[in-house]
Amino acid sequence: MTPATGIAADLRDQIENCSDLKETEQEVAFSVLISQRPYDCCDATILECLSKKPVCPLVLRLAEDICRRAAAGQSKTYIDEELSKRAASATGPRVNIDISEATPAGDPEAKVEIVAYVCARCPYCAVFSQGLYKSVTSGRLKGKARFYIRPYVIRTHYGATTGAMAMLAAQHMGKFWEMYLYMCENYDRFNVTRLPDWAALNGMDADRFQELMKDDDIRQELLESQKEGIRNEIGGTPTLFVNRRKYSAELSLRAFEGFVEGEHERLP
Repeated sequence: MTPATGIAADLRDQIENCSDLKETEQEVAFSVLISQRPYDCCDATILECLSKKPVCPLVLRLAEDICRRAAAGQSKTYIDEELSKRAASATGPRVNIDISEATPAGDPEAKVEIVAYVCARCPYCAVFSQGLYKSVTSGRLKGKARFYIRPYVIRTHYGATTGAMAMLAAQHMGKFWEMYLYMCENYDRFNVTRLPDWAALNGMDADRFQELMKDDDIRQELLESQKEGIRNEIGGTPTLFVNRRKYSAELSLRAFEGFVEGEHERLP
């Protein structure tokens, strides 16, 4: 069976990302589809599972991801590795995370829980957090996932501890997302001396904010978040957990959204 016949025209048209593959890209996609198995809902190769009706939603998502990666020029070896990481992210052990005081973004009743450990001075955290916030509040993940932040200080980053304290102070004043997103949007303008003014711009009393920035209980909260991150083997930021399982696959918003949608479909 050749890739052209193996990934039949009607099947390619059904699956997003598969309809316009070049011949070499079809070969890569086909080799993955006939060798990899989904981690849930069907005990056969992905290609065989696509022929079973009705097709499991997870199988469709995996096929779409495979074709997207093949179209991007990724090799079979690389795609196999990413699929393995995705499976581990969906089936790995659950960890303990304390979100009792955290404010969710998105629908608080959404089935999928996302927790991100972020450093206030991590540039990729700033970009990724803004994108994920928009996704759960008005984009692909609206109504499907709720998003929480846990501060985790990378001590080599200038102002990381102070920035984390600012996040927690804003949380205690009911303005967590306003302050954190403003810090993300103004990442390149960050200076510890500006934080009280930024708090005021986001509806907080600057004097009270400064008091909380020095509060020993809040500093202890930050320490507990840090210790929790260490227990959960945070090696860098952002580190994401989906329903308390560590996400270890591709760290792009598009890939992560697809994974979360898959988890939403798997839940009862």
